[in-house]
Amino acid sequence: MPRLTDAVAPWYDDFMDSTDNNETSWASWMTPVDDEVTREGWLLTAIERMAVSLFPGFTRPRWRVTCGWPKGVRGGKHAVGQCWPRTSSDDSTYEMFISPEIDQPIEILHILAHEMIHAIVGCEEGHKGQFVKLCKAIGLVKPWTATTPGPELAKTLAIYAVQLGPYPHARLNDVRKRQTTRMLKATCPDANCEYLANNGKPYAVRISQQTADFGCPTCPCGAEMELDSAGGESLREAA
Repeated sequence: MPRLTDAVAPWYDDFMDSTDNNETSWASWMTPVDDEVTREGWLLTAIERMAVSLFPGFTRPRWRVTCGWPKGVRGGKHAVGQCWPRTSSDDSTYEMFISPEIDQPIEILHILAHEMIHAIVGCEEGHKGQFVKLCKAIGLVKPWTATTPGPELAKTLAIYAVQLGPYPHARLNDVRKRQTTRMLKATCPDANCEYLANNGKPYAVRISQQTADFGCPTCPCGAEMELDSAGGESLREAA
């Protein structure tokens, strides 16, 4: 696993729960597991393994993970993964979804890592701040809305994929026609934005998909705006 940089380590330590640090040996998490008979079982085993090995000692939030269509469409395609904030859940649970269009174990594990970071640091962080710091700590690389695993993390995920066995799922292809001319809403994610403070709602604009693919505009406060789609990413992105 990649080592933390000096700049990231102090922040990383702040999130550590010393009462639950490495109670299970790393060796036990590097041994093969039995093939899971359901995709939800596979995902639950994967998230447990990754929580212990990629995020050792972090205070683990209450979360669930399943296979299902994330909300929202970008570029005519579904998001590959999504993490819903616990404030959206009746039992205060972070809900993570992996798109049924994804069937490759390594890609699924990468998406899971991205979504787990959203839950650990809080969905309100978006794709900046502490989210970026923890991505760097485990070896995910930018762009932060479309992370990919660095070389060392990719090797680790490949090992996990072998240990977990085949993902018991067949790719589901959505062939429905979609509206492609709809304007997309982009909003400022900065909670300290002056416009939000003065108007009680975030600064928002409507942009075309072509513009969104090139990059979102900047709010007058200086923050990069984000598409208003509950945090979903396109098939080229990992939520």
